[in-house]
Amino acid sequence: MGSARRRPSIAGSTIGSGARRRCRIGDGAMSGWSRGMRRGQSRPRDRRGKVRAALRLGSAALLIAAVVRELRRPKAERRWVGQLGPIPYDLRTPTPQRLLRSVWSPEDPRILVPRAFGVGWSINFAALRRRAARH
Repeated sequence: MGSARRRPSIAGSTIGSGARRRCRIGDGAMSGWSRGMRRGQSRPRDRRGKVRAALRLGSAALLIAAVVRELRRPKAERRWVGQLGPIPYDLRTPTPQRLLRSVWSPEDPRILVPRAFGVGWSINFAALRRRAARH
C-alpha cells in the first residue's frame, strides 16, 4: 500500500520510486555530471533556450506596446503603423503586395526592411543577393 512500484528500466521509461528524482534514460539529465560539469552549471543548449525565451518575451512585449499605443489614440487617428523607438511595427492586415515587398524588393538597397505584419524587420533577399554578387 505505502510502497511505490518500480517501473521497468527500459529506454524511455521512468526509473526509480516516488521519493527519488525521476529521469528518463537518454534525456541527458545526468550526462552533464558524468562529463565533469558542476551542479548548477548550464549547458550551451540551455543557454540558447534562455536567449530564445528572452527574445520571444521581448517581441511579445513590443507587440503589446504597439497595440496599446494605437488603442490610446482617438479612433480616427489610429493608423496601426509606426515605430516604437527605432523598431518599426505594422499591424494592418497584410496584402500580397506588402508581403512580397517585405522579402523581395530590388529597388530598396536595405537588407533589413520593416515587416509586412508585426514588429521588427524582415530580410530583403533581393538586396542580399545584390550585395553577395558584388563581393
